[in-house]
Amino acid sequence: MVSLNDLVTIAFSLSIVTYYIGVLILALPIPFRGLKRWGPTLIADGIYVAVLVFSYRIIISVVDVLLSYLGSSWDGFFTWLLSRTAIVVGVYEFLAYIKSILGSSLIESAVSVLINEVLKMLVPLLTTIKLVYIYSLIISKFHQLFILLGITLMAIPFRIGRSAGATLIATAIVFYIGLPLMPGFIGLFESTVMGSQIPQIPELPSIDGRVSTLLNDPVSHGVLLVIDQDIGEAVGVIELNNEGAFHLGPPYDLLPEEFNYTIKLSYYGFEFKLNPSYISSENINETVDVTAYGILKCVDRYLAILYPVGAAVSELRISGVNNTVIAELNIQAFMETYLITTYPSTTTLDSIIVDGEPYSDFSSDQWVWHGINGTSTSIYIPEGPHTIKLIYTVYSEPPLPDVEEQRIIAPETSISDLIMNMLTLVIALIFLLILLPTAFMIMLFIIAASLARVIGGRYVKILRL
Repeated sequence: MVSLNDLVTIAFSLSIVTYYIGVLILALPIPFRGLKRWGPTLIADGIYVAVLVFSYRIIISVVDVLLSYLGSSWDGFFTWLLSRTAIVVGVYEFLAYIKSILGSSLIESAVSVLINEVLKMLVPLLTTIKLVYIYSLIISKFHQLFILLGITLMAIPFRIGRSAGATLIATAIVFYIGLPLMPGFIGLFESTVMGSQIPQIPELPSIDGRVSTLLNDPVSHGVLLVIDQDIGEAVGVIELNNEGAFHLGPPYDLLPEEFNYTIKLSYYGFEFKLNPSYISSENINETVDVTAYGILKCVDRYLAILYPVGAAVSELRISGVNNTVIAELNIQAFMETYLITTYPSTTTLDSIIVDGEPYSDFSSDQWVWHGINGTSTSIYIPEGPHTIKLIYTVYSEPPLPDVEEQRIIAPETSISDLIMNMLTLVIALIFLLILLPTAFMIMLFIIAASLARVIGGRYVKILRL
């Protein structure tokens, strides 16, 4: 591979060859005036190129000094370019996300059509930024090589490569100094188009949470119901994960900017009130710990024991061996009440012992909950203190619920306003990142062409009789 030092040697050697060809032409005893006129020209070209070769390092230093004097840097330019790229990519991903969310909703297709048009407008934006980045990277990395290669081309005898060499030198110098000035040039218009601050992609609201029992057990694979009280309907049906956690927001939901939803828990044939009983826009970007006060204990997904109304549970012990689970409770009933336990069909309640005696005052009901069959048993508890032992047999792992989730979609008016804001931003970006950079590059090319004319000088015909 040819190094910079090799090019310096080649350029200087060609300048010497050019000089001596000029001397030789002057010494030739021939009457062709057109050819004779090449003698002084080639001698001057040889000296000129030799001066350029010896001034190569000075040219590079002067270019760097000019760039620094103008208050620009390539690091700052690339930082600016990457920040604008991040805005465009952010807008694209934001709109693509909204489009994917709307794909499963009932919102009119006109919104999706508008999103498609905006996405099409972003493609030339990304292409322009990519081209500017590639061109800038080439200039910043290889400007010294281009200058030296231009000098080498200018050193070729008879000015064969003079025009190309001068153009290469001028382009390298002008664009190496000029491209880092692009952010300042665009900044003159940016405040007028976008205001005093660079617009940011709106951060879509999200809420994380965890639903647990009174004893802090996770309600594994329960179903969270999100209800809009204004319309009296559930706007969200969310399945909890294995840890009882839920996530509302990207990439599943599109929450409104302002909202206040009531939340309830559906689990094994029952609905439970939660504390807190609502989530709102005040909880955005927070983790909400939610307690199902109606559930005392969950033993994985094998069974659940509900909290008895009008009673206090002073102690609950869970034990077991192999596939047997034993729950022992100490209860103080302040009035006649019921202790309810609910479990899927893969679990059976084999024995109920109250105060040391087998107990038969209970009733059972069958339920079907999201494709899971199960049983709830209500045990009558008279007023007073009692010790209750429940003995279960677990035959297999219960199936996961077949939940047809309903994710939360903001009202159509909010989405339309959001997309119109994005459209305004995209139009501004087209002006700032396509039209203005194109105009700036044209100016640099004009300056480079003028400088190339100065460096290369006039053409001389080879033969002029």
